[in-house]
Amino acid sequence: MQPLVAQKSDVVIIKNKKGNTVKVYGEGSFIRGVTKYGHSVNGFISHIENDTLAILHGETALFKTEMGTVIDTIHRTMKFHYLDFQKLDLDANTQFGGKNKFVDVYLDKILAIGSLGFIALETVNGLRSSEKFSSNNRWRSIGIAAGVYVVSRGIKKIRTSRDNVKKSYYFMYIKADEIKDLIKSDKDI
Repeated sequence: MQPLVAQKSDVVIIKNKKGNTVKVYGEGSFIRGVTKYGHSVNGFISHIENDTLAILHGETALFKTEMGTVIDTIHRTMKFHYLDFQKLDLDANTQFGGKNKFVDVYLDKILAIGSLGFIALETVNGLRSSEKFSSNNRWRSIGIAAGVYVVSRGIKKIRTSRDNVKKSYYFMYIKADEIKDLIKSDKDI
């Protein structure tokens, strides 16, 4: 509670559907996510006011100089409405960058591409050799590949529904002067 009382800017609170507080974002909090416009956000909140989050966004990039290429970090302030976030990493570390998990990012894509590629390859090879699809258990192997594709779409649906903040959580915007009133009235933030 003490950081909320000492807060000079407004606060954004994320609650789950049961009403439990999941994350509190205030001035100085680290935030990582994607907006509904496709902007990747990765940085510290410098100020929250009038429903807008001012975020010091950090991005590491490769730059060409006269002496060759160097890796440098660009910092810029970006402003977003607090309801513009489509995906949020609620477990984000307090650092720029960070690691992506292999299973979360690539598994569904690898399964989809592999299974569709196998189906296309089996079909082309079957047509080229003029063999029937019933020979050499081709229907069975194509059916297994189709099943793997269905599993990949299921993994993607689970991942996107979990990352979609709007469906899993709701936002509360509290102005700085209202925080003291809430604490005095002993309401559950």
